[in-house]
Amino acid sequence: MDPPVDVLSLSLSAEVTAVLLSVASVPPPPSTRHPDSDPAEPLRRQLDQCTECYTSHSVWKPLQKCSGCLIAKYCSRECQKKAWPAHKPTCERNRNNQANWSSERHLAMSALRKFVVKHRPSIAKAALQAFRLQSQPQQALHNFLAIYVTDRRRLFPGSRAHRETAFYVTGAEVREIGQAGSVKDVLQDEVVRINIVARKRG
Repeated sequence: MDPPVDVLSLSLSAEVTAVLLSVASVPPPPSTRHPDSDPAEPLRRQLDQCTECYTSHSVWKPLQKCSGCLIAKYCSRECQKKAWPAHKPTCERNRNNQANWSSERHLAMSALRKFVVKHRPSIAKAALQAFRLQSQPQQALHNFLAIYVTDRRRLFPGSRAHRETAFYVTGAEVREIGQAGSVKDVLQDEVVRINIVARKRG
């Protein structure tokens, strides 16, 4: 007769354990708007900018998405043409990646973009603090802020989640661009582009 088994022992890596613990601590999405969500959203709208000239989105100057990748935004046809040489490789990479996505992945990424847009002011503030730009401005050329989120809609199917509460942040850390895996080239290209624009502006 086999001895009784009191405990099932599982050997999990530190990474898997961290993921399981973070998911277990994710609360269901609230039925109301996020308390810090401003319906007028003046700062969020101000940070919604043209990829080329950084003009903010407005009723008088609406931004249009690139028809190829549906990510980059431009305030005019002129800005889009001017940005195309630098944007072309990134656009092609994004389109190739998206071509292999399932319909579920497309929906998830669309929801994630809306979540990021809603929280752009908070993300920008977190990045400024994480990079310590006032004392270490060069850090932003070599590092990026990784923010880890959990999709609440999958954890709590049937729940009603607003755009700003559809995901839940479980962690964040500053990492080297070289550790960004398949997107490290995209990040490096974007850092170079932004640095060139900043130098031109003085």
